[in-house]
Amino acid sequence: MLEAKVVPNIKATIYIRVSTEDQAREGFSLGEQQKAIEEYCKRQGYQIYKIYEDAGISAKDTNRPSFQLLMNDMKTGLFNMIVAYKIDRLTRSIVDQEAILSELLKYRCNFECVVEDINFKNSSGMIMLRLMVVINQGEIERTSERTIFGLKGAVEQGHLNRAPFGYKKIGKKVVIDEVDSYYVKKVIDLYLQGNSQLKVLDWLNKNYTGTRTFQKRTIETMLHNELYTGYKYVTNPEDKYSRILVKCVDPIISMETWKQLE
Repeated sequence: MLEAKVVPNIKATIYIRVSTEDQAREGFSLGEQQKAIEEYCKRQGYQIYKIYEDAGISAKDTNRPSFQLLMNDMKTGLFNMIVAYKIDRLTRSIVDQEAILSELLKYRCNFECVVEDINFKNSSGMIMLRLMVVINQGEIERTSERTIFGLKGAVEQGHLNRAPFGYKKIGKKVVIDEVDSYYVKKVIDLYLQGNSQLKVLDWLNKNYTGTRTFQKRTIETMLHNELYTGYKYVTNPEDKYSRILVKCVDPIISMETWKQLE
């Protein structure tokens, strides 16, 4: 039986990553990735230096603990090859890819994938590297659009997790509470007249006909909640910068009044 070859001067490190969505969709468990990469390195004759793993973390940016450690270790020359299962385990961003590529080339560290013909050894490998990241980023953008679209539909139907003061829930739908909405309007009017939040709070606690007692943060919330205009920001949970303003409930105050609070 022939022993596995050993390529001299190649010290490889393994990078594995999985997010909850990845594992549910494609079965990319950390263990499966590690096993496949170890077998790949054995076939190639690479000596394995270390395994770096990021669990439950998206590749939308490079703010990942083990990835940052990997890049720092690379700069000190602890290894000269990074092996991942697929390029999207390393990055899904075109911008980040170019920054990573520049660092790898600067420190003479190669990169290979188990299931994609990506490497720095020839021009075709470099072309494939850039092509796969473009494809992966496109998939992220499409997923973000689908997520926003789905959330938008639910919000437009008035299906919110909870009703803020001034509204009430009837079934799944949020509607105006005719009594409490009066106090929302009054609070905002008093504030726009030049009263401090503490004075407005004092008025509300003295005049509210219900049983609850209000705190200062309640006033702050009323003054900063765009929902009172009938609109709500819908944000993609995977990308906090991807959000849209959606009409979802009847307004308590006008948009013109809201702009005065900004």
